[in-house]
Amino acid sequence: MATINGSFLPIMIGIISSQSQLAYFAIALRVVSLSSFIMIPLNRVVAPRYSESFNKGELGEFHEIARFSSRLAILLTIPLIGGLFVFSEYILGFFGDRYMEESLLILQIMLIGQFFNCMSGSVGWLLQMTNNEKLYRNISLYNLLFTFLSIVKFFSISK
Repeated sequence: MATINGSFLPIMIGIISSQSQLAYFAIALRVVSLSSFIMIPLNRVVAPRYSESFNKGELGEFHEIARFSSRLAILLTIPLIGGLFVFSEYILGFFGDRYMEESLLILQIMLIGQFFNCMSGSVGWLLQMTNNEKLYRNISLYNLLFTFLSIVKFFSISK
């Protein structure tokens, strides 16, 4: 679902907005995706452990894995997201002055969202590995709807 949502954003912005706004958004999305380099491998390692401990009924171990992985994610991602936030103007400057001006707010909003995403831990994987796939699907669909409504509200129709 995260892949669908990530692919959905540029398509929707491209439909309802100008090409330049899409370019500013795409650059911000690429920069914020750098923070995923920690969560993706971490989730790939702990997801099978979630499933195994849950299915064996070892809930104490399950909770310990969840706590440890959440703490590790927070410990590793906060400095990365903080660095991206503090140096966001400098990073966007690599793409040109116009990108630095137009993408800055978008990038900072996305970094704040990614911060809260990392703070909540591997909720999606936890749900999927504990026989709650339908709940995860429903949450993801609501997220997609909220994202769509946010795009319509915050990106003006200016082709």
